[in-house]
Amino acid sequence: MKTHVLKLGVLTLFLLTFFGCNDCSDCEKENEALNDKLTAITQERSAETNEDNRYLIDTIKRYQVKGGFSTITETINVSIPVTNNNLRIVEEPLVDLSSSNYNAILIRISDPLNGGCTNTSPVTNILSKSYTFKDLKQSTKEALKKDGKLIVIVLNNDTTDLATLIQGYKDSIKKLTSYKVEPCLINNCDKPIKNVKPDKFRPKEDGGDIIVGG
Repeated sequence: MKTHVLKLGVLTLFLLTFFGCNDCSDCEKENEALNDKLTAITQERSAETNEDNRYLIDTIKRYQVKGGFSTITETINVSIPVTNNNLRIVEEPLVDLSSSNYNAILIRISDPLNGGCTNTSPVTNILSKSYTFKDLKQSTKEALKKDGKLIVIVLNNDTTDLATLIQGYKDSIKKLTSYKVEPCLINNCDKPIKNVKPDKFRPKEDGGDIIVGG
């Protein structure tokens, strides 16, 4: 019975946090609660091979950002599912990647221990952070009120030639025809890609999603 209650509780919290979190004042508390629930169910998963538990964890995809933003309080709350418990959000200003048509930001994460590539699954931790609008362009702030959408790109990479990477993301955002997230410059974990010049810098890992607010 306790197992079923735990599963139901996590599923309910997952849906509320990831799909119904438009009030940024509640996002941070819900993200912390989700982390606690994820820890509990991960421990349970290690103790038994339960199909329902495995499905629940596997529905949370790596780097599939969730959260929300408020143009009233000028805050952005994000939750980033990861598969490496050593990953941390890099403490640096948000990078505004927005074009004239689409709002986008870049958040960088890093493993301070080895900096290696991560597994695609399962998700074992969720990184949560709250940002303010202070690093956004004025045009982005105004567009967020109008569009109610924000692309959040997560970059797992060191600082090597970061300026080139940022410009590459900006160029990709400019080419969008709708709000969507797709591999912009992803390098398949340092594996060579055909028809790409060796001197063209590409990220180790990236991902992301679209969050909403108002």
